[in-house]
Amino acid sequence: MYLIVLMIALNIVINGNQLGNEVVEFTSSNLPIVIINTTGDSIGVTNRSVAEMKIIWNGDNNRNIITDLPSNYNGRIEIELHGQSSLEFPKKSFRIETQDSSGENLNISLLGLPKENDWILYAPYSDKSLMRNAIVYTIAGKISEYAPRVKYCELILDGSYNGLYVLTEKIKLDKNRINITRMLSDDINEPEVSGGYIFKKDKESEEDNVIMLKRGLQLIITEPKKNKIVDEQKIWLEDYLNSFEDVLYSNGNYEDYIDVGSFVDHFLIVEFAKNIDGYRRSTYFHKDRGGKIVASSVWDYNLSFGNADFNYGWNSAGWYYPVISGWDKNWWVKLIEDDTFYNLCINRWKELRLNQFNETKIISLIDDLLVLLLEAQERNFNRYPILSEYVSFNPGFPQSGSFGFNSPTTGGDMSWEEQIKYLKRFVLDRLQWIDSKFGVDIVGLQNNDHEGNTLFNIYQNYPNPYNSTTSFNYSIEALSNVNLSVYDINGRLVKTLVNEQKSAGDHSVTFYTSKLSSGTYIYKLKAGSFEMSRKMILLK
Repeated sequence: MYLIVLMIALNIVINGNQLGNEVVEFTSSNLPIVIINTTGDSIGVTNRSVAEMKIIWNGDNNRNIITDLPSNYNGRIEIELHGQSSLEFPKKSFRIETQDSSGENLNISLLGLPKENDWILYAPYSDKSLMRNAIVYTIAGKISEYAPRVKYCELILDGSYNGLYVLTEKIKLDKNRINITRMLSDDINEPEVSGGYIFKKDKESEEDNVIMLKRGLQLIITEPKKNKIVDEQKIWLEDYLNSFEDVLYSNGNYEDYIDVGSFVDHFLIVEFAKNIDGYRRSTYFHKDRGGKIVASSVWDYNLSFGNADFNYGWNSAGWYYPVISGWDKNWWVKLIEDDTFYNLCINRWKELRLNQFNETKIISLIDDLLVLLLEAQERNFNRYPILSEYVSFNPGFPQSGSFGFNSPTTGGDMSWEEQIKYLKRFVLDRLQWIDSKFGVDIVGLQNNDHEGNTLFNIYQNYPNPYNSTTSFNYSIEALSNVNLSVYDINGRLVKTLVNEQKSAGDHSVTFYTSKLSSGTYIYKLKAGSFEMSRKMILLK
C-alpha cells in the first residue's frame, strides 16, 4: 500500500497540472489530502462509479504528506458529478457516498464532521476568493437551525492534482443534518402524513419529483425520495402549500403555516450576502410532522458578495428581492410587503449586527480563511490559471452573452489577494447599506449593548493583507494610557507603535514594515483595563 501511495505521489509531480502554466509539485499540504482512484471509470452525472478513497489528515495544524498512510478514511466510495451550470467548468464538484466493502452505506466521520455517508466535494471555481460558500455556511450555522459544515482539503484524482476543494455535508434528512421525522409509505393519514418533508425551489430535471402549486410555483420534493413517496403524501403536501399561499396572498394569518423566524433569518442572510441565486435557486424548506414550514438550510452562495455580473450582483447597494419580483415566484416577495414581517426583519437585523453579522467577526473569519488557504490557493491557481480570465458570472470583465443588467467592465482582473480585499470591501459596504435602510445605528446599538462599560475598540487594519504599509484605527472613550504593539505569530514583540496617554476619541497610526518577512502578525491594543488583539497578514 505504501508503494502505491508513493507511486501516486511521483505521478502528481508529472501530471499535476493540465491547464496551468507551470507544473504543480504537490507533495504535502497544511490541509487534508483526499486521494480518489476510479481505476479508469468515467464519472457521470447520474451514473455512479465505484472508486477507492484515501484521506490523509494528521489533525488540524499538522502537516499532511502524500506519502503518509491514510489516517482518516481508506475504503470504498461511489462517486458522481455534482452541480448543474458548474458542470461546464474544467474543475468539477463531486458527490460521494462512503460504503463498506460490500457496497452498503457506511456512516463515518470525515475530517471531524458528524458521521454520515453522503458528502459533497465542492470545487470553488467561479468564486475566485475560494471562500464564499464557507463564509455563509459558517455564519448561517450560528444563526439557523442547521447549515452544512465544511472542511477544506486538496484533491488528487486518478493520480493528478485536482485543486482546492471543500468537503461539505449534503443536505438531507439525518439526526446530524435536517433532523425531522422519517416518513414510511403507510403514513397516509394525519398526523403521520403531515411530515417530515424536505423540498426546495431550484432548477428542475427529469429525475426530480416536482410539484406545481396553483399559482405557478414549482418545487422539488427531496424527502421522502421519489422512489419512496406515495401519492397520498405528495397530494397532502401540495394541498397544504396551496392553503398557505391562499392565506399569504389574501393577507391572512400566514404565521399559522410557517416558522416566521426562519423566513426572517433566510431573508436577511440572502440580502446580506446579496446572493444572486437567492430565493429562486437552491432554496430549501422542510416541514416536520405536526410542525410548520421552515425556511431551511442555506446552499450555493458562490454568486454572492459581489461575484455576479447580472441582476446588480456587483453592487453592494440595493435590495435583491425587488430585482426578481416581476418574474420570479417566491414567498419572500409577498412576505416583505407585510409590515409585521418587515419590522421583524429590522429587529432581527439589530440583534445579528451585534453578533453573527458584526463586521469585526466576519472580517476575522475571512482573515482566518486567508491564512488557512494561503498555501493551497497558489497551487490551485497554477492548476487553473483563471484569475485574469472571465468565468461565468464574474463581474468587471468585458464580455458578451450574460444577461440582466450587466456589470461595469472594469476591475475584473485581480490577484487572489485583491479578490479577498474586494470581498471584504463588499461585506463592509453591504452591512452599512442595510444599516442605512433599516435605520440602524450600529454604534448606538453597541453602546446600549454594553451599557455601563466604556467604549473601546480597535478595528481591522487596512489594507489587509498588505505589502509594506498598513493603518490601524482605534477608539477610546476616556482619557487612558494606551499601548498598541505588534507581535509575531509566536508572541515576540515586533514593534510598539503607541505607548502614551491618549484623549477620548478616534485615533489612527500607520505601520511601515519594510524589514519584516511575509507571514501572520498580531496587533494588540491596551487602554486602561481594556485589551483586544487582532490578526493581520503581510504579503510581499
